[in-house]
Amino acid sequence: MTCASCSARIEKKLGKLDGVTAAVNYATGKAFVRHPSAVTVEQLLATVDASGYAATLAPARDLTSAADPTAADPEAEHTAYLWRRLLVAIALTVPVVAISMAAPLQFAGWPWVVLALTTPVVAWCAWPFHRAAAVNARHGATTMDTLVSGGILASYLWSVWMLGQHGEHGHYYFETAAAITTFLLTGRYAEARAKRRSGAALRALFDLGAKDVAVVRSGTEIRIPAGELLVGDEFVVRAGEKVATDGVVVQGNSAVDASLLTGEAVPVEVGVGDAVVGATVNTAGRLVVRATRVGGDTQLAQMARLVESAQSGKAQVQRLADRVSGIFVPVVILLALLTLAAWLLTGHSASASSSRAPKCSSPPAGSTPSCSTRAAAVTAFRELGLRPMLLTGDNAAAARLRRPRPASPPRTCSPRCSPPRRAPRSSGCKRPAGSSRWSATGSTTRPRSRRPTWASPWGRAAMWRSRRPTSPSCAVTSWRRSTRCA
Repeated sequence: MTCASCSARIEKKLGKLDGVTAAVNYATGKAFVRHPSAVTVEQLLATVDASGYAATLAPARDLTSAADPTAADPEAEHTAYLWRRLLVAIALTVPVVAISMAAPLQFAGWPWVVLALTTPVVAWCAWPFHRAAAVNARHGATTMDTLVSGGILASYLWSVWMLGQHGEHGHYYFETAAAITTFLLTGRYAEARAKRRSGAALRALFDLGAKDVAVVRSGTEIRIPAGELLVGDEFVVRAGEKVATDGVVVQGNSAVDASLLTGEAVPVEVGVGDAVVGATVNTAGRLVVRATRVGGDTQLAQMARLVESAQSGKAQVQRLADRVSGIFVPVVILLALLTLAAWLLTGHSASASSSRAPKCSSPPAGSTPSCSTRAAAVTAFRELGLRPMLLTGDNAAAARLRRPRPASPPRTCSPRCSPPRRAPRSSGCKRPAGSSRWSATGSTTRPRSRRPTWASPWGRAAMWRSRRPTSPSCAVTSWRRSTRCA
């Protein structure tokens, strides 16, 4: 299972059998099924197999048997499987996104390099999504893998087609296919790690039981695996050892640490006739205990079953979310198909977005593509109702040089004009004929000897007259020494 819709689909298939109710938990990958005697376990497994998933009967966990350290851990193997693909996807996706999104990193023939880097990501790294989508499609089902695989393949195949049709001057989505694969693999890997950690508490609970025990038979102590204990056997528990199974003390007195069950840190005193629970620790003394419950009937085994049942159960809101996810994918695919049909039926084509742009001539090798004239391109865009803008990374002076301006007569004003005393060192400023004042865009001044003061109304009026522009092409913008050329 790869998403919640998978578990919802299995529940639906099992629920179609007479008298069968099933609860499939995606997080634990287990299903709890209640069925009548008329429905066999083989029929349940065959129903799950017909849905496109493999199922086996979960074996009963024996709390008294030691775990095999050489046994394979499916969850760990799946996590390592996703980790390898994620590393390769990250290593290839970073340059693909950088080259595709950053224009300064693009070079001649860069689309072909991006294609070569994206192909392993789409073909190998995204293989879990493609495989799950193909299996579900073979059984007439759709899941989130269907959307993921469809999005990745659509971006990749469209870009390949554009590269074959337009060469290096098309619109490509290689970075989209690579980024989707990398992001979803990251989510799958994080999910696999979280699922493995969620089962750590249950595995730790299973490991609490004693693995071997000293049983008394014919007056002799024999060391045997705890799983071979039978009801009625008497076994010895020395100081520091765990009680192998539930039983009753028949000999000895001691204190037993039962914090596993009660949470009480103070050991409990026990003697002859007192009941003890398996997996508790004998802190002092020697006890002889007669077994009353073994295997799956012990209190520790019941606790483990309750924890596992709680993890596999579903809240009402989770059941609602599973039902929604079961119809989410078909609805999304249906909306996409309806959108495509409406687009084509209204007279548009699949490449309509690129056909609206003005046609450009093929550039020579090693040069950048350009339209016939800049004015023709601007006119074409304006006819389409668009407002063209020139974007440049140059400074302001270079941008003004690139901007076309209508022809204008030469100005008598020039930037940063100097007063009369600096006139010999200034280039571009000149004094208008018949005037003793100097004009410029930066300032308008007069000789110091004729400068009035603000001490009298005459002085203020004289200063205002001195600030009047000397040419109709200039206008006073403020009381400061500045004018603006029209």
